[in-house]
Order: sequence, then structure tokens, then C-alpha cells
Amino acid sequence: MYKLTLPNLKVISKKNIFNNEHLLVLGGRTPDINWLKEASENRILWAVDRGINIITKAGLTPNFLIGDNDSADKSDWDRAITQGVEFKKYPIEKDYTDLELAVEKLPKDAFGILTGAFGGRFDHTFSNVFSAAYANNNLCLADEAETLFFLKNGDDFEIIFEKTPESISLISISQKCEGVTVSGVHWPLKDATLYQKSPNTISNILENSNICNIKILTGILGVYILHKESILR
Repeated sequence: MYKLTLPNLKVISKKNIFNNEHLLVLGGRTPDINWLKEASENRILWAVDRGINIITKAGLTPNFLIGDNDSADKSDWDRAITQGVEFKKYPIEKDYTDLELAVEKLPKDAFGILTGAFGGRFDHTFSNVFSAAYANNNLCLADEAETLFFLKNGDDFEIIFEKTPESISLISISQKCEGVTVSGVHWPLKDATLYQKSPNTISNILENSNICNIKILTGILGVYILHKESILR
């Protein structure tokens, strides 16, 4: 069994996908500073463009800095470089997003946690979700309010929550997901087929404990966890 531990939950997988963990800080909704500090412990920290502002505010120093520097505070960017942080700067006029370029630079065996990936512009969030879902690396989006994991062909996860989440939703990222089984929730599934065009498996809740189990045979399944809806309002 292989384990990923975040400040608000723990995920156990039968496959070794939680390996060589990197935390990438993007320029979306700022995560809680204490959450960020705890999540960054014993992980390789990346600042993706405006993510350097968030990292600097938290009093942290990234291992890597990457992006086109079109939205980052120039003083934060320059300070990181002066401190000797390894960086890669791209032109503003380019074909790929800063996140796509960062993921391309991740080691092939790395697991990436994306924070600062929710909130703000819908097109940015949409791009982050699909870039993460279809990346060659295994990635998730997370902060203190929301978490989004992706299960792919044959994945089998046990999720253990520090506190009962407000809801759990299953989203077919691929056109369909087959062999979806979920237990420990009020509305369980067994060997179900979910379709992207009919996203109706949302707002489930835990049943009798703070553990749920989810597995999939084929497809890419998004497992969305809402921890604190009040933060989103």
C-alpha cells in the first residue's frame, strides 16, 4: 500500500503513484497559509508564475520558479532569483500555459499536488483540471476547501478524512468511466458506468465513518471533495 498525506485527508493506493512528491503553487485562489506550510513539508516546492507571490507571503522559498512572469509580482520574482532559486522564464506569447510547461518539467516518476489551482477565472480552473487529468504524471488539485483526485485505469483508493467532508462528487473526466465502485457513502455504486455528458453523481456524503473506497476499471474519474463550502462564498 502507498500513502499520500495532506493536511485534511489521507489517500491509500495499491499502486505506487504517490512517489517523489512535488507541491506546485499556482496563481489562483490563495490557500490558507497554515495549510500551505504543512503541505509543503518534505515536498519539493514549485512556484508557477504568480504562485511566487503566495509562497513569498507564506515566508517560504521555492525550489523551482517557472512561468512567463506576466502576473507575478516582479519584486517577489527577482528576490527568488537573487536567493539562487532555479528558474525557467518563458515568453508571454507562447502556445502552452504555465502549468503545462511546469508539468512537462516534472520528473517522470513525480506525483504533483497543485494548489492555488481553484477559484478565479473559470477558464483557468477548467484548463488546470484537464491539464492535470491528462498529464503523464499523476496529479491532484488541493487546498483547505477543495480536493480533486483523478483515478485512472485500474486505480483503487481508500480515502481517510481528518474531518467529515461536506460532500463527495464523482465526475467522469473522460467520455465515460467503466467499472466504478464506491463504498462508505450514502449512495454507493458497484461496477457502474459514468458518462461525461451526464454528470449526476455529485454531492454524495459519507455514511457511517470517515473512510470511503473508490475504484475504477477504465477511464479517468475525478473525485471531488468539498471540505468547506463557506470559504467559496
